[in-house]
Amino acid sequence: MFHHFLFVEKLARSLNEVLNGGRLSASYTQQKDELILSFESPQDFHIKADLRPISSLLYFPAQSSRAKRNSVDIFPEIIGQKVTSIQSHPYDRSFRIHLERRYSLIFKMYGRRSNVLLYKDDRQVAIFRTTLAQDKGITLADFDDVNPPDALQLEKILDEPTKSYLADQQITDPIEAINLLREKSVYLQTSPKLTIRHFSLDANEEVLDPIQCANEYYSIFNKSILFENEKAQLKQQYLHKKKQSESYIKKSSAKLDQIANRRSYKEIADLIMANLHILKAGMETVTLFDFYQNSDIEIKLKKNLSPSKNAEILYRKSKNEQVELQSIQRNIDDKKRRLNELFEVIEQIDFAADWRGLKSLNKQSKKEADDPILPYHSYQFAGYEIRVGKDAKRNDQLTTKHSSKDDIWLHAKDVSGSHVVIKNPTKKRPPSNVLEYAAQIAAYYSKRKSDKLCPVLFTQRKYVRKSKKLLPGQVIVEREEVLLVEPSNPNK
Repeated sequence: MFHHFLFVEKLARSLNEVLNGGRLSASYTQQKDELILSFESPQDFHIKADLRPISSLLYFPAQSSRAKRNSVDIFPEIIGQKVTSIQSHPYDRSFRIHLERRYSLIFKMYGRRSNVLLYKDDRQVAIFRTTLAQDKGITLADFDDVNPPDALQLEKILDEPTKSYLADQQITDPIEAINLLREKSVYLQTSPKLTIRHFSLDANEEVLDPIQCANEYYSIFNKSILFENEKAQLKQQYLHKKKQSESYIKKSSAKLDQIANRRSYKEIADLIMANLHILKAGMETVTLFDFYQNSDIEIKLKKNLSPSKNAEILYRKSKNEQVELQSIQRNIDDKKRRLNELFEVIEQIDFAADWRGLKSLNKQSKKEADDPILPYHSYQFAGYEIRVGKDAKRNDQLTTKHSSKDDIWLHAKDVSGSHVVIKNPTKKRPPSNVLEYAAQIAAYYSKRKSDKLCPVLFTQRKYVRKSKKLLPGQVIVEREEVLLVEPSNPNK
């Protein structure tokens, strides 16, 4: 940042020559951390204080047009007041505009903590950046009570050419160095790094007035440094989306492989049906000859169900498994298409050469609803979408904002757990296998996930109410029914 005290001194002297006797005609802001002051002097003069932490620069445009909307007056008590003088504060990165009626404006150019403060006599009247709470206690005396920098402090604020010059002149005393640099002219150095030197090393270099120097610096800073910074931030957003898409494709592809390589539900059901004559109700496990693999296989059974009922459940799972496979593959294909789009956008960002091109891409980024951060996990089963709240706060969001009155709402009975919603566009009662599957998920995402059986209540969403007095995740449920199910992890 170029606003060290040596430059501020030169700038204050130049501003005093231009503004002394001028009258403040406007003081307003049109965007956050930007203050614009307009003066009527022999010729109109404008100060734009861009106090954003990333910039904290002063600009003096030839013209300044005020917007009809989103414009707010600042420091109205000094409008119409005449400038009596402008002075810098010794060894400090600040300067003061003295006005009539004993008002004074302090421009405090302290990098990320830059601000503009208004005083009357010695009393602080207002500050521009109110978020800088520590500025509310600053007095005028604080700006005048700054010690000269020692050799180490001075070295930190000077660029390498300046330090080399002082070394060549064999000047080691900081006060002697400051007095010498005060006599030198301002020079804007743009290569290899944008900075302002306080003297010209070469007679052919163009010496600038401090006001002109500040304007050129601001212009280059916005066109290059701010542009590249914005460009890098935008690219990072899309790289993050690209990483998310690649991760989703990788995990979903692994899940496809896992499902494809595990033993088919249909084959196991076929084995049960082929051996009904030796199977009995109440059995928990049975070893059968596997005519698919030509070896023995141990099969787990639900002892409270008949062998044929066990086979029926497995056939149903096999059918739903195919639906799940198709859904995962569709999502993978969608992500791959999205990934190609992201590659194209990242390439466009790399080739963007001006603010106009970057602005359109920035708008696109803000407009996109791609990969929204939803408060729920989503599962597909037999053509139905089942949503599971991620935590107590998101349970409320799922129930109140991401479900309709005819959806089916489920929750493990009498324990904490996730809200589960079956999306129900048909407005008819979902099939029993869908209710059972969703209930198993609700049981798994609850404190009873380790129990063998868990009671899960369900009802239509319109019979679930949330009042302001209830804690996050708590609701009032009416007309509920109860299913007794075994908790089941939907990700397996």
